[in-house]
Amino acid sequence: MKILFVGNYDMAGSYLASRMYREGNEISWLTQSQEEELWGDKIRGKVYRRTITDKTCSRILLGEAIDCVIFLTAEYREGYLGSDEEYGSLLSVLSPVLHAAASVKVGKICFLSSENVENEGLLPPIFEELRAGERIITSFCREKGISSLILRLGCVFGEGTLKEAGYLGKILQSMKTEKKVFCPFTETSSFDVLCASDLADGAFRLLTMNASGMYEVITGYPVSAKTLYSMAAEAAGFQGKIEFGQKEHVCDPEGGQRIRMACGWMPFYLFEEKGMDFLKKNLQQEALAENAEKKKNKRKSYSFFYETGQNLLLFVIMCLASSFSVDWSDLRFVDVRLLYVILVAISFGMRQGLLATGLAIISSLRPLIPGIWLLFWQYLCF
Repeated sequence: MKILFVGNYDMAGSYLASRMYREGNEISWLTQSQEEELWGDKIRGKVYRRTITDKTCSRILLGEAIDCVIFLTAEYREGYLGSDEEYGSLLSVLSPVLHAAASVKVGKICFLSSENVENEGLLPPIFEELRAGERIITSFCREKGISSLILRLGCVFGEGTLKEAGYLGKILQSMKTEKKVFCPFTETSSFDVLCASDLADGAFRLLTMNASGMYEVITGYPVSAKTLYSMAAEAAGFQGKIEFGQKEHVCDPEGGQRIRMACGWMPFYLFEEKGMDFLKKNLQQEALAENAEKKKNKRKSYSFFYETGQNLLLFVIMCLASSFSVDWSDLRFVDVRLLYVILVAISFGMRQGLLATGLAIISSLRPLIPGIWLLFWQYLCF
């Protein structure tokens, strides 16, 4: 199967891409992000970092002969905190992809949604976008004769940096930087926290058996908000105060029965048993990422002076080589200055290449400098 993932980084999508690749499927990723990576170096897949338009989608779907499109929606699914962070419209991304999929006759559309949209009441805008996305995909696919698969997920956890860890990453980040953490939900509110590898297994089974319709991929073992925040505080070594709000969040533990009956899927990692290990790994990977960023910035601050020193050293070598090449018949026709400029430009880039060009010009004019000064002196005297 040839699969195209569409959207920004998504931990659920990352684990699913890895699982599909290991099972022998070909994967590609279309994203408007210019920096994020959906999978590691061990996975080979094409990445298209472009604006999502009808034309772009049609070219990719047709060129790669895509069989299945999977929409990534982490920034919408993991919006439990209800922050004021700006997020783009999900619907503006759906439209060009769906129309392109219909024009090239893609076989299946898969949409990663959230178990929060099960509530029939009015939801926060970020979850209403997911609900609208579900309806649009279901209606569009029914009209065009395309198989659609809607997966409603719980709160996903797995290995990754805090930025990649969604809602749990935001909790850990706030505990690292603040003395008091506020949870908008009551202590007794329940969350179904799903391991990303378990999700990948369930989604793989459904895609392999060509299932369609809506499935809730949840563990059936929800944890309370108090337990969730307490475990995060223990992992982060947080000694501050945790305040709970008045919002109620309830998940149905029986919602995952359909996927169990359809493909025999069962969760392997339960948050209360394995969650602490994953939270600590998130913090460790965040520390490693921060150290790597500091080293990178440090190297950048010293790189210009270091490269300039190497450039000047090569310039001195070039001057010595030029003086020797005059006496050697085999070297007198070699343009040492040109070789020096090319070598520097290839090794250090355009900035040092321009500096090398200037030094080479000064070096070539060196024999003329005494004559120029003599002419200038004669001009002043007469």
